[in-house]
Amino acid sequence: MSAQEITFTGEFVHSLDSQRRVAVPRQWRVEGLKYFLLPGRDGVLQLVPEYYFKDFLDKIRKVSLTNAKIGRALALLGSRAQECSCDKQGRISLTAKLKEHGSLDGELVMVGAFTHAQIWSKEAWDKQAEDTEDVLDVIDGLFSDDGGDLIDLLKNLGGK
Repeated sequence: MSAQEITFTGEFVHSLDSQRRVAVPRQWRVEGLKYFLLPGRDGVLQLVPEYYFKDFLDKIRKVSLTNAKIGRALALLGSRAQECSCDKQGRISLTAKLKEHGSLDGELVMVGAFTHAQIWSKEAWDKQAEDTEDVLDVIDGLFSDDGGDLIDLLKNLGGK
C-alpha cells in the first residue's frame, strides 16, 4: 500500500451547499489526491481515489472496443464520471447530473466502503436494511476456503 492510499471507513452526515459542494471527511483527505465520482446503482455515487481508479482503467483497456454494448456502457459512465479534488476547505463539487443521479438535496451521507466511499441521500441511506447477520455472512464467505467470488457475495447482499 502506498503512502497515498486511504482506508475508507465510517459514516458521515454532511450537507450539500447551494453550489453543489460537500466536505470530504478529514480522514479521507490526502493533499494532492484526486478522486473520481461515478454514478452507481440505486442512486448511489461512488467516490473513488485516483490510485483505485487507475486499476479500473487498466481493466477497461483490455475490453474490446468493437463490442457495441460495452462501448455504450463505457460512454454513458464516462459522460457522467467526474474528476475532482478537495478545495482548501476540504470540499468537492458535484456536477448537476451526479446530484440528480443521487437525488441529493440538503443532507447526504458519506459511507466508507474500505477501498472507496459511497455518497447516499440521507433518506435512501436511512431506508437501508441494517441486517448485520447478512453483512457478517458476506465477510465470513470472504475468508472461508470455498468463499466463492467476492463480487457474487457482495451482489447477493444487495439482493436480500
